Amino acid sequence: MVRPGAGTVNSRGGGAGFGVGWVVLALGSNLGDRARHLEAARRGLFAGGFRWILASPPEQTVPLPGSAPGQGPYLNQLLAARRARLGLDPAGLLALGQALEQEAGRRREAEERWGPRPLDVDLVLFGDLVLDRPGLSVPHPRFMERPFVTGPLLAWWPGLRDPRTGAPLRAGAPV
Repeated sequence: MVRPGAGTVNSRGGGAGFGVGWVVLALGSNLGDRARHLEAARRGLFAGGFRWILASPPEQTVPLPGSAPGQGPYLNQLLAARRARLGLDPAGLLALGQALEQEAGRRREAEERWGPRPLDVDLVLFGDLVLDRPGLSVPHPRFMERPFVTGPLLAWWPGLRDPRTGAPLRAGAPV
């Protein structure tokens, strides 16, 4: 069972409970020991200040359309933490995620766009914040297209809407 240092796993947050109160990350791996990469990321995120208390079960998915050909399936997982207990801003959280990716062996400068990787850490939502900077967009620009993201989000917060557009999330969103 996946357990953070404290809190619950796979509990529901309630539709109205999201707002500014939660930060959500998506983890993915399709190279090497995928489960071990996700475990190391969960531990590294927690140790780095992302005190996650919600975790979706790891889910195996096929690479998204448009991905580099010939790569194996991904193992994906969502983590959520209360924003009030987070000691990181979006840029700091992005930097932590990228440092963990690098520790897992990811080399962004040498990889093919949307190619295989040992670890990918995406900032999906940071409360209801909308932010567009070079290298940092919140919410994640394609999160509503990914069922492995929308499914857990709707299980935790039924009625959740995209902070950017106000559009409601739908389970099983097209990929």
